[in-house]
Amino acid sequence: MITQLTPYLGELVQSELYRCLVQVCTRPALLCARTCGLNLVALRAMAAAAAWDADCQLLASGTPVVPPHGPLPVTDNPRAG
Repeated sequence: MITQLTPYLGELVQSELYRCLVQVCTRPALLCARTCGLNLVALRAMAAAAAWDADCQLLASGTPVVPPHGPLPVTDNPRAG
């Protein structure tokens, strides 16, 4: 799903630590509450549409809803320290 969203959102969409998680990022804003809230709604809507196209659904959760049979695959992206 990240691959489908990258052409539209660039660095605003990323894999989280685990590949089953998607992270959307807002840009810095002067009027944070209003601007960031609207941006977050738009980013989540685009991510939900991409998930739907991939025959999946998004859920706001810090962990997978259906536990895997083994360890969770970790993303190949380096993590900032």
